[in-house]
Amino acid sequence: MKTPRLVFLVCAGAIWAQAFAQTSEKRADIERLLAMTEVATITQQMTRLVSTQLMNVVRANNPTIPQEVLDALPQAISSVLEENIPSLMSEIADVYDQHFTHEDIRALIGFYSSEIGRKLVEAQPAITQQSAAAGQAWGMALGPQIEQRVRQRLKEAGYTL
Repeated sequence: MKTPRLVFLVCAGAIWAQAFAQTSEKRADIERLLAMTEVATITQQMTRLVSTQLMNVVRANNPTIPQEVLDALPQAISSVLEENIPSLMSEIADVYDQHFTHEDIRALIGFYSSEIGRKLVEAQPAITQQSAAAGQAWGMALGPQIEQRVRQRLKEAGYTL
């Protein structure tokens, strides 16, 4: 009776160890992919944008705050965001793990190791920045149309804005 249990436990342990090894290899490859694609660098770029936006909100809501106090805020905001980038990278790795097989991750590593993949990585920060600026300008341009339609719908429902 004890022998079948022992065989089962040994087999289960071997399967678990193999699964763990595959999982840790996949995780290492995901981290390699994130490093190759400079996700942390792009995230740092985004933290600077968020920091600037938050400072502008503070400035708009508190116009009496002296400029020298406002000038210190981006560093305070950025430091909190940047200190927490490692935890975000871990969460992003989890997202990649959910959506891609280990073979997919290896294929992506192959792509980003290619000339066109490296070119994409090099261009990505500028693409991200320009896309964000385009999106912001697009939203600002549509603001009056959105406001007009919202006012119209509210008026039709008997409300004013």
